Amino acid sequence: MRQRASAMQRPDLPGVALEAFQAVREKSLEGSCTLLLGQLQQDVVSLLNLGDCGIMALRPCSILPRFHGGTVTTSMRLLYRSSPMLHRANMPLQLSSQDPDISSLTEHFDLVTLKLRRGDVLIAGTDGLFDNIGDLEIKSLALAHHERRTAGGVNSTQELATVLLERAAEVARAPMEFGPGGKLDDIAVVLAEVQDASPVSPAGLLSNLVDA
Repeated sequence: MRQRASAMQRPDLPGVALEAFQAVREKSLEGSCTLLLGQLQQDVVSLLNLGDCGIMALRPCSILPRFHGGTVTTSMRLLYRSSPMLHRANMPLQLSSQDPDISSLTEHFDLVTLKLRRGDVLIAGTDGLFDNIGDLEIKSLALAHHERRTAGGVNSTQELATVLLERAAEVARAPMEFGPGGKLDDIAVVLAEVQDASPVSPAGLLSNLVDA
């Protein structure tokens, strides 16, 4: 009988990747992929990355005026930005069904934990997002999203994700005469914004959080 694990049990994202690798091998599926896994426990998110997908964690912060009576402004501070892992240009590290074991993952992956608070924004995406939009522009778009929400405008995380997707697609199709040109590629975005605490689910979504 499977028992529910403690809500604060330490996540094992490498173990999740190993389970997926073994399942693929058992079903004789073929292919390879980069990996970007994340799990939120209370106010701490764990992130595992292998390859050239990416994730940014941004935090709204107030900038005080230099002089008394000035206007307080808001900025988006970069908490974390993953680094792409490549064999060479356009050849990212991947986990393949043809690998003899899981060593291609365990020898190279990045595993980090971040302590989050209300208002933090996590932007994850494939290289089609980050190769076409620079970090400064992503921060600017996230700040505009935050300011609209703060002002009471209807602006959901879905809307920000759509803005990022459309902007990346626009740059990807830009002709060379207007600059270095974009990179046509698959573009996927997963976006989350930290809200007030809610009750913890009694069972984890990942199988490694459930004892056999």
